[in-house]
Amino acid sequence: MSPSPDTRLSRRAALRAGAAAVTATALTGCSGLPPLGSKVRYGTVPAPDARAPTYREWLPAADAFPDSADADGAYNVHAYEPPPADAPAWTRGSVARTRVATQSDYVGLHVDDVDVAVGISNLLAESIALVLAGDVDRGAVRETVAETSYEAGDTENGYSVYTRPDADRVLGVSADGLVFASGPSAREIMTTVADARRREVKRYHEVSADFAELSAGAGSRRWTWLMPGTIRSGDQQSTDTVFWDTVGRAYAFSHDDDTAYSVRTWLFPDGYDVTVGEVKTALERRARANEADAVEVSVDGRVATMELSRPLEEYREDTTTLVVPHVAWRTEYDVAAERLSFHHEAGDTIETDRLVVRAPGIDDRADFDVGDTLEPGEALTVSTAGVDSGETVQLVYESPDGDATATLAHWERP
Repeated sequence: MSPSPDTRLSRRAALRAGAAAVTATALTGCSGLPPLGSKVRYGTVPAPDARAPTYREWLPAADAFPDSADADGAYNVHAYEPPPADAPAWTRGSVARTRVATQSDYVGLHVDDVDVAVGISNLLAESIALVLAGDVDRGAVRETVAETSYEAGDTENGYSVYTRPDADRVLGVSADGLVFASGPSAREIMTTVADARRREVKRYHEVSADFAELSAGAGSRRWTWLMPGTIRSGDQQSTDTVFWDTVGRAYAFSHDDDTAYSVRTWLFPDGYDVTVGEVKTALERRARANEADAVEVSVDGRVATMELSRPLEEYREDTTTLVVPHVAWRTEYDVAAERLSFHHEAGDTIETDRLVVRAPGIDDRADFDVGDTLEPGEALTVSTAGVDSGETVQLVYESPDGDATATLAHWERP
């Protein structure tokens, strides 16, 4: 039964009182209002069906993580399914793939060769763990790891465990996946994720009805981003639509030969009576919806789904392709010479003119004293003479047009 109008309005007011800015703003580019006079074009959108959310097999219940993970009863998930090997480069240019490539090390299994990559981050967007799931050649991993800063440790429940003495990072290697974990409780986090896969701990969707419905509604596509929980802080937008009452949001992307599809899933509280018309009103206040060729909205219980289509050519014209290299990095500092080296230990060859070092006191385009490419076993070195204590030096990868960047490695001057 739906709540009475008075109860419904009261509940909405209470929900909005604690509303927060959607953390999806940066990845969806949908903040702000559409231009005056623009209209959303509603119609039928033949988006490909979502696949089953198999990424849930790697997701433990939030309270299974140690306190240091700051999971706080809920956490965000992003999943990336690589395109076929012969797919054009732009299909690998997503934010989800960038996060996967920069939050894992190349150790013999490439991000583009997995079945699915699964990222786990807390509600502050801080990485907790990352999984590269698929068939693992453990021999190839052993050989590659030997060329990196990882050191072999013990084994645990079928996982070979490696640690990095230069960072709070642990790697677990099994026949069906690599688990990376970071932070002071990295080993415990890695074990918790592995235990979820082995069904030794409860999984996220088994204990959270909200995440179960959100992930079932969103499924899995080329990339899928899931953010359970209420919106956490205000931004410049009005809060007078049902969007601000959501208790979970998912954003996903897929495409076919002619069309790009953006699929949004909004989850509302139990007992919340939402209509297609209310969802449309909320959607019309989200910029970019008016750019879609067609928009289809449906509501099933407390789950609203919005499918937006756009001609693929238009989508590509408006999207910068940034295919981030998958690499294992190590930093080394020469105190006497005040020289910092970024060592490329394993992974993709990188065109040097795509690299920038950023920090106060460093010339972005400094002469790196390397060739046209940076290969495994080579290093890029810069002077830190002008860098103050506490400043961070970042090795950044740029798109050819300079419109998109990603941080590959960083180091803080002591």
